[in-house]
Amino acid sequence: MAWWDGKTAISICALGDSNMNAIGYQFGVQQNIASVNHYCSATGQVPYSEENMGWRHISPDSDSRALTEFASYAALFPNTGYVGQLFGSNGAPAIEIANTLAVGTGIDTYLYQVASPGMTSVQFSSGACWDTVERTAQDALDGIPGSPNYFDIVVTNLCGNDMFTPITDDNFYNNMRLMRQNMIDAGWWLPGTTQFVMLEMPRIASTASQFPLVWKGLDFMQTRFNDRVGRANSIGLVIIEGDPIPVHFTAESNTELGRRAGELLLAYIPKQQAVFTVGGVRLSLGGEKLRVNSA
Repeated sequence: MAWWDGKTAISICALGDSNMNAIGYQFGVQQNIASVNHYCSATGQVPYSEENMGWRHISPDSDSRALTEFASYAALFPNTGYVGQLFGSNGAPAIEIANTLAVGTGIDTYLYQVASPGMTSVQFSSGACWDTVERTAQDALDGIPGSPNYFDIVVTNLCGNDMFTPITDDNFYNNMRLMRQNMIDAGWWLPGTTQFVMLEMPRIASTASQFPLVWKGLDFMQTRFNDRVGRANSIGLVIIEGDPIPVHFTAESNTELGRRAGELLLAYIPKQQAVFTVGGVRLSLGGEKLRVNSA
């Protein structure tokens, strides 16, 4: 039985940095799927009022948010999550996840997104971005038909800015563990049921040369969270030419990253095996029967 059997709506919570925003300015890259709904303001106006949020269908080719973002973002929302307003830019991975699920399941999808350029994991665990989620997520869930108590899927695109800081892989993991626990405490993340997808930063980004094969923050989440954790890799995706910090994908690549994540979810992410060493002996526990983890 598929995980979506019997559902009348699929809820997605997407949290992240500028790659989650995906400012592509390339119309026509993503499909316009009528059964994909976004939690956003009535017209995409900037600035927006959180009291004016609701579930609406917005074409990914709408440009009212994309064209005003950088002119207003830093002044209006410093270090704060921006809710739903960036869907007008094309090539957003979260939109493509929602598109892929809507087409693959035949069920309406509801995408709640909080993102902000330059954000690190601490902002989503105990900073202003978490404050934004705390203010707005419950109303978003309440507005979905059937008023689900939790999100079916949580998606993150975080770690690039942490690596630049650099925040250690252990600190990153602990921040993300706190974010997960905050969501569990609020009832928005149901352990064992909510599926979690990480969108990888570009493998060829400058971070790769600064921290080669050392920074394991994403690995820690994948092996330690007691959830179904998927990882949509960035192999073969293209960085925007001339990007001063080469970590931003083109609109086509951001769309492809979302498609890869969506296909992971359609396949139902399995639980990962936890591998560890005891007395020099390498042990592996996992699958559906037994897991050892710290989350």
